[in-house]
Amino acid sequence: MNLEELKNRLETLEVVEAIKKLKARYCQCADERDAAGFANLFTEDGVFEGGTFGRGQGRAGIVTFLRGVQQQSLPFALHYVMNPIIEVQGDTATGQWYLLNQTARDSYTTVTPCAASARRSSVGLTVLNPVNRASRRRQPSL
Repeated sequence: MNLEELKNRLETLEVVEAIKKLKARYCQCADERDAAGFANLFTEDGVFEGGTFGRGQGRAGIVTFLRGVQQQSLPFALHYVMNPIIEVQGDTATGQWYLLNQTARDSYTTVTPCAASARRSSVGLTVLNPVNRASRRRQPSL
């Protein structure tokens, strides 16, 4: 392996780690009910697809959407993400992971396969379009 190949591999690993941190911040903002911080993780024209909850388009639309969901449907939520599969191709990356979302809504735990893409730019990484796929819901057993 030459120095250029090593440099490329290191850059790819750095991007993968940055995406993991971006996803962690996404969960943190959602759990702390920081709608503005959450929306700032997206590009200005980004779209948040919230499955059965609806969607928000653009940062202002995402803030409005998230605040509405938090006030009306989800007084409490705790997001856990796991098993990231992140592919980097040039300045674009795509990722998949599982989201375990515990909420106060209906006393259910939701397991959701998720996917997103991110774009690298001079200002860092931004989420383009996260998508929550079909969820499996399970009532907790006591």
